[in-house]
Amino acid sequence: MRKQVILFCFLPLLLLAQKNDVTDLWSGREQTLPGNGAWILAAEHGRILSSGNGDVKIHFPALEDGSTLDAVLTCGEKRQKVKFHSPKPLIGLTMVSDNTAGRRVSTLHRYGVGLLAEPPLAHPGALLVTSQWPNQFNNERILLFPDKRDFPLNIAGNRKEISLHCAKNPGSLSVLYDKKEQVLDLRGTFSYVVLRDGKRKVVVFTPEFDLDQIDNVLFIRQLAEEKQK
Repeated sequence: MRKQVILFCFLPLLLLAQKNDVTDLWSGREQTLPGNGAWILAAEHGRILSSGNGDVKIHFPALEDGSTLDAVLTCGEKRQKVKFHSPKPLIGLTMVSDNTAGRRVSTLHRYGVGLLAEPPLAHPGALLVTSQWPNQFNNERILLFPDKRDFPLNIAGNRKEISLHCAKNPGSLSVLYDKKEQVLDLRGTFSYVVLRDGKRKVVVFTPEFDLDQIDNVLFIRQLAEEKQK
């Protein structure tokens, strides 16, 4: 009998940014951060980029593809490091699709992802983006974006290890695991679930996973750049 392990991880996705105490923001679009009183946004070398009073409303011009800009937001005595990202923060990444996750794939492509023209079977080493359980493919790294109608999702026989994670904005994933059933359902607050079986790694995202949030997009980049163990 195969040893099966369930790991419950409550670390938020936002730690991707918080580990260096940096707030990640888009360039080229307006964003609002909570504020109270006068505030100043300045580049690292001291040039004032923007200023105001009350809520921090920032619209930094779009950066070149794949580039970033570091700044410091000062509100009263509080200073917060800020990193602006280009509208295409995923430039340079390559993925393959089975044409089931059209909306997600279109968004990732808009953010700079290069899509391989051949089917997944021709690129087993590529990161696969799909909305259906990929039993017919042998890709070792898979991003699975199921719709609400796909749940409950049977995961029996597809993993030796399960870990559940929360992002900044809670999702609705839950796991039912007993002798009779091993399924993912929408009765919890988890944002994504990682299933591992040997070298194969499947990341299942909650239907609410928002690719409009820069933190989530950077997490996708982190997954894509991960070296296969």
